[in-house]
Amino acid sequence: MKRTCAILLALTLAVIGCSKGSSDTRAGGGPGAGTTTKPPGAQEQQIPAGAIKFINTEVSQVLAIYQAMSGASLDVDDRIREMHLLIRYENTEPLTRADALHQLEEALHTQAGLVVTQGDSNRVTVRFANSH
Repeated sequence: MKRTCAILLALTLAVIGCSKGSSDTRAGGGPGAGTTTKPPGAQEQQIPAGAIKFINTEVSQVLAIYQAMSGASLDVDDRIREMHLLIRYENTEPLTRADALHQLEEALHTQAGLVVTQGDSNRVTVRFANSH
């Protein structure tokens, strides 16, 4: 399973041309707030349907791919790393990177009860939805 995730990560990053240094981030704190955006008028490359596929994948591996795609630094609740949480997700249609990140956030929320929130300085926090 780890090899499959590593291959999917490499393919996904190759397809979207992920680069930490060349992206801007949206301000705010709602879902998708940590995603990258392009200047007005620029068209973001599409991630092909099926390029991202998790089948009962550990949440830590999903978060590693989320981090690579977003270019953000993740602050993850220690309890999340200790738990055996599995995620199933596949993009069934072409998506922009921003849309893919938003869908991953939704999958993390609905399947594992996690909330992904954009903080300051390209920092993203990942907590349980019921955490205070």
